[in-house]
Amino acid sequence: MKKNYLINYNLSPDSLTGSICGIEGIKDAIALVNGPTGCRMSNAYLVYGQDRYVDYTADNARLSDDYFMRQFRVPSTFLDEYDFIFSTEDKLIKILKRIDSNNFYKLLGLVNTSGTALIGDDLEKIIKKSGFSKNYVIVETTGFVNDMYTGFQNVIIDILEKALNNRKIARNDKSRSGKSHLQNKDNVNLIGFSLAQHNWFNDLDEIKQLLALLGIEINVVLCVDTEYEELQNLPDAKLNIIISEEYGLLIGKYLYEKTGVPYLAAEPMDNAASKHKMFSPYGFDFTEDFVEMLSGYFSIERNKYHNARDRAKRRIFKVLQNISGTRNVIKGLSFGIFADSYKIYPFLKILYEYLGLYPALIGLRGIGNNNIEEIKFYIKSKNLSSKILETYNQFDLKDALEKIKPDIILGSCLEKNIFRLIRKDFAFINISLPEDEKTVLTFRPFMGINGMLTLVEDLINSIKVINFNYRY
Repeated sequence: MKKNYLINYNLSPDSLTGSICGIEGIKDAIALVNGPTGCRMSNAYLVYGQDRYVDYTADNARLSDDYFMRQFRVPSTFLDEYDFIFSTEDKLIKILKRIDSNNFYKLLGLVNTSGTALIGDDLEKIIKKSGFSKNYVIVETTGFVNDMYTGFQNVIIDILEKALNNRKIARNDKSRSGKSHLQNKDNVNLIGFSLAQHNWFNDLDEIKQLLALLGIEINVVLCVDTEYEELQNLPDAKLNIIISEEYGLLIGKYLYEKTGVPYLAAEPMDNAASKHKMFSPYGFDFTEDFVEMLSGYFSIERNKYHNARDRAKRRIFKVLQNISGTRNVIKGLSFGIFADSYKIYPFLKILYEYLGLYPALIGLRGIGNNNIEEIKFYIKSKNLSSKILETYNQFDLKDALEKIKPDIILGSCLEKNIFRLIRKDFAFINISLPEDEKTVLTFRPFMGINGMLTLVEDLINSIKVINFNYRY
């Protein structure tokens, strides 16, 4: 069937959202959208909801402010037709002066929308005219035909270029936290976390715990819950770990060229001694691979890790053993999974090989080069007849769900609500944005050792809604 290109065939946000999430992931940075209010509202809502640690900038006065328009984060210049004709300068200078007077902010990210990118205003000249004294980056155009992942990584690279150029020469200078950083100390940078990721805060905590078990310290996390000055410490790490290809591979390559710090990723470095690929640490097998690859760079003690892993395995085995004799069986159920490719590939192996579920439908939100190759190769090598949706919209999704009708949906509330129109008794596990109505306040990661506990717990609890009468 010929596709209608008037319909958006990408269910993921575009590069504007990626740029904003990249800037706002730095605690003392602010993203300023140079454009109409409508271009910022959904992004402001996303950022405010996803920044789970603390709201550093909450000010009730902003709720009645034209620049913030009843939201706390991501101001805009609220442009109208007059400004598009006669320039954005007046409104831009006013908000720049306000941001400059706020001592909390250390970095401004000025992001043009698609309309203002066509006007041709000299943003650099306007910033200088306003007397702005803080660090800033200008995103003249985010590349609006690009996806969120490209926008995210491109703006982070722009920020890192400025931060690293400002890096102090002395290696023992103290950071804001008061800790001294030495190059090639036994620590790592975590790259590939984003405010645009579902459950990032729990997954980050799990990776921190896992590295602590191995005796490895974390230097900097890109790009969530990080201060601007901490970015200058990136070259002090011994290794960069690319947690997710879509959100970190380009950044890892840039830092390797800029600082010489090697990286582990789904795409190995050209000169790497080992060409083994490191995929995101979901499930026991991929977490084991993660630990094994770290052992090539660090002298690690594995006893604590093995103890934690074995405890989790015993707990899962006991639960699966108890449920196997009941009608709430797991093995043989079909599932549809909808997420970024860095998450889908590990989940695919966990669900099919470890839990005995059948992958009936796979929907790729974003396509990482290595992950999509691995997914297709895995499906072919196992002789599976799984349907893969690479470029699709909500109508394609509905058609596929009507034909396949999986027992379990792993994805976002988008897939859940569409499938509700087709089938009432199905299990659902939220692993992608936009989030379901479920509120998560406790420690419930999907990565690492504890991530397996979360996944099995959610799976067992969710399948109780399925009508199994037709199976007996």
